[in-house]
Amino acid sequence: MLKTKYTEDLIPDFEDLKENYETIHKLIGEGKAISIATVRQNGIADTLSKMCFGNKIGFEFRADKCLFKPRYGAFVIEASEELDVDKLELLGTTSKEKEIRISENEKLDLDELIKLWEEPLEKVFPTKAESKFTKIENVLSDKKQVLVAKSKIARPRVFIPVFPGTNCEYDLAKAFIDAGADPKIAVFKNLKENDIEESILEMEKAINEAQIIMLPGGFSAGDEPDGSGKFIATVFRNPRLKEAIHKHLNEQDGLMLRNM
Repeated sequence: MLKTKYTEDLIPDFEDLKENYETIHKLIGEGKAISIATVRQNGIADTLSKMCFGNKIGFEFRADKCLFKPRYGAFVIEASEELDVDKLELLGTTSKEKEIRISENEKLDLDELIKLWEEPLEKVFPTKAESKFTKIENVLSDKKQVLVAKSKIARPRVFIPVFPGTNCEYDLAKAFIDAGADPKIAVFKNLKENDIEESILEMEKAINEAQIIMLPGGFSAGDEPDGSGKFIATVFRNPRLKEAIHKHLNEQDGLMLRNM
């Protein structure tokens, strides 16, 4: 465990904490740190237990410490070799046994601990689902349906509209370019009434020329529930855009995608 100095109010000393982060960064860069976790309000026992739960790797304590004392700013480091660090204190070693051994006669089974750990939220976030088997009739057909796009273009055009609060438009454009498509980004401007009208006309033209409409993700309307979707849906309810989208989907075999 990498210890940290505290002030009188049990707040980690900033300079000491900074030094610890630099030490951890160095250990990671050298490939000596396998895993690292911070010690919080429930102490070393809580941190080590969660580290063991991930891959069911056991642990055997070698140090007699207050296991449930808060140690803010301290770090538990699993290392591949013995580390030469001044403030480092050996807590114990990992083991192949699926248990946490506190002493010679005291050990805790990992499977039992994980069960107790998951049980309080099992009803809220179930980890197991009931199996409901339904017999599915095996219907064989010798007819093969071949779908052919009406629009034959070597490089499909992709329209990426940008709305207030959306993001990742340039990442999407790059991904389409890498895949061989020709993306076009258009910003929906809404500062003035004329801006909205111009944006709608520009988007209508872009939709008519595109084979794919790609809606970016984001946080419109202050991240209000479904805010981004409501804003985009309101824009697309405009009669011109609504007609262009219906034509895009129903007559031109176009695609409409959403980045989540």
